[in-house]
Parts: sequence; structure tokens; C-alpha cells
Amino acid sequence: MIRVALISVVLTIVLTLSGCVSLPDSSQQAIELGQQRFDSDYQFAIVSYYNDTQIASSTPNRIAESFTANTDREWLRILLASQQRQEDKERQLAAASQAYNLVPGVADIEQLFGDTLQTYLGVTPVYLSRAEIRRRLNEEFMESSAMMHAKAMAAEQNHDAVLVVYFQPLLAEVDGFPFGYQLTYEATVAARSSKADRLMYFVKRFYPCERKVISSASNANAFEAMKNCEQNIHVAIVEDFMEFAKSAGVVSAADTPDQAGFVNLN
Repeated sequence: MIRVALISVVLTIVLTLSGCVSLPDSSQQAIELGQQRFDSDYQFAIVSYYNDTQIASSTPNRIAESFTANTDREWLRILLASQQRQEDKERQLAAASQAYNLVPGVADIEQLFGDTLQTYLGVTPVYLSRAEIRRRLNEEFMESSAMMHAKAMAAEQNHDAVLVVYFQPLLAEVDGFPFGYQLTYEATVAARSSKADRLMYFVKRFYPCERKVISSASNANAFEAMKNCEQNIHVAIVEDFMEFAKSAGVVSAADTPDQAGFVNLN
């Protein structure tokens, strides 16, 4: 019974993120994408959105296990001070990801997607406000998703399609690295036709970063590691879409990701 309930919850989350009441398989999505009449009059709305950073940490347990009757007081002081620095870093990393939603202007991933869609689908990209989506979510009594509000905003502005890129940073402690984390991003991309309200693309993947974020390091080092990792992820996400667009027949198979106008983000 518990397993059935858990599966139901996970499915509900996936459907909410994609803005669907049902989730068509990839072949159905490809058919829907292939049926679109892409040209310069076709307005493709794009937005990206950060969910809260998730942190998996066993450090509090390790510190608790160190509290013995014979523990040196100075060692306890060092442990507690290190724990405080770790918690401060966790809060700062989480705040950095959420602040992304409030920064005005077009984000890097949005620009990269917009340039690629314009170049290879011939559409006109438009960019939705992350801050407006955040405002609408804050005003809700019941939780929905950025996609639900992006769909509504696209409909209000008579756009033909909407694409949302979700990011969620995941931090997990690394054995052998005191207060060090492996940084991974969970990225979900969903695109829907606005007028027919049908799913054209949906993919959810995990992208591990090469570098580790060490919580005892400076903020600049931690944030730089996140920035570099995100830039690599941006290219991978758009490459994935391009491959899907080829399978749907809307992009020539001769067009490789390197030819898709990607900028060097490294």
C-alpha cells in the first residue's frame, strides 16, 4: 500500500511539472512536435526556473557520534564551528539558486535555447518573466508548478508554444572530504503547444558536475563551481532537444550540435 501511494505521488509531481493530465510517450511527443508549423510568425515562449537546492548530509550524525564522555572540549568546539560553517554554506547555496528566479533579464539557458530554436526551427523566441512566475506561485493557496503558470502567461500573450527548463541542484557529501559535496543537477525540460495544449517534449535527467563544492571554501569558489557546471549542462540540455527534433523530422539530420550556433561557454 505504501509503495502504491509513493508511486502515485511521484507520478503526480511529474505530471504537474510537465503541465499534463497525462504523459504521452516520446513517439507521441515527436508527432506533436512534427505537426507544428514553424516559421517566423511562430512565437516560442521560453523560461527557466530553479527549485530549492536539496542537500543530503550526514555531518550532524558524525558530530553527535563524537560526543563522548572523554571527548576533548577543544575538539568539540572545532566540530561545532565546522558544522556552523557548513550550515551557513548550505543556506548560501540554496539562496543562490532561488535568487535566480528573481533576477530580471534573459538567463543563459534561455538565450541558448532561443538562439537555437530561431536558427533551426525558424521561430521567434520570446522570454517569460521568472519573477512573475515566482509571484504567481507565492500567491497560491495550493501548489502547482512553473509550467502551469508559464502556460497561462503564454496563452495570455497569444504565444504558440512554451518551453520550461527546471533546475534543481543536489548536494551530497563526499566520503573522505570533510564538509565537501558532490554537486549534481536534476534538469527537467518540458515544451507544450499552447493552443492545442499538448506535450511536444519532456525529458528529465541528472547531470553530475566534475568539480566538488567544498563548503569550507570561499563563496566565490563554490559559486564558480556551480556556474561552470551549469554552463556545461546548458549545452547538454539543448543538444538533447536537438537530437529529439531530428527524430521528429523538424531539424535536418545533417545539423550537429556544434553547428547549432552553440557558444563556447567553458
